[in-house]
Amino acid sequence: MEILSPSYQHSPLIVYDLNGTELILRLPQHDGTYEPTLAASNVDIFDHSIYREGYQPIPYLILIQNSWTYRFANSPIDAGHLILGIGVTHYLEGQETDFLNKASFSQWVLTRFQENYGPLIEEEILELKANDLPIIEEKMWQYPKAPGDLKEFSKCGIHWCMAKTGHPSMGKLDPVLLVPINKTHALEISTTFGGFNPEYFDSIDTIEEIKETLLQEFLEHVHINYSPETLAKIS
Repeated sequence: MEILSPSYQHSPLIVYDLNGTELILRLPQHDGTYEPTLAASNVDIFDHSIYREGYQPIPYLILIQNSWTYRFANSPIDAGHLILGIGVTHYLEGQETDFLNKASFSQWVLTRFQENYGPLIEEEILELKANDLPIIEEKMWQYPKAPGDLKEFSKCGIHWCMAKTGHPSMGKLDPVLLVPINKTHALEISTTFGGFNPEYFDSIDTIEEIKETLLQEFLEHVHINYSPETLAKIS
């Protein structure tokens, strides 16, 4: 069955000035049970007092929280939906790195995922041991642990990292993308697909292929403009 996406062409154009780096995207109309979030367009990302802590002391500044629906053509049935989160993060004091350097940024991305999911796995192991259950790594929280677990690509003149994260008990893993803004700050784009009932598709693999296509469709409408000074520092 043909899946209909929101009309990106007629979706609002959202622009953020992030201290000299410009984020531009088309944001489909919100369709969800919660209130969407859209931060002010001119944010001082160097004011670290406006960040909140995520899991562990990982700084995170929310820019966008939104969701929209995909529909089957010529059918009243919804195909599925996408929940989108976009925020700014930065490395903690004492973490020496340079986000504009590809190798340095990729290593920091792995460290960030370890800081986020490592404690969750430790908690899960303790619970399994307490209940005399086997510890099976493939059935625990999943996140990239080595460079080969990251999908790296170039877009807008800079390196991006994408990884699949989540828990197998949820039946799927979802993409998270990270891209540098400057030497010390990065954008984090989290996407969670829901719906996409297997009853309406040929196979689980077909669903995953469709999700990948829909994600790439969204990313085609996401652009980042860097200053000439920043571009000159990218390596």
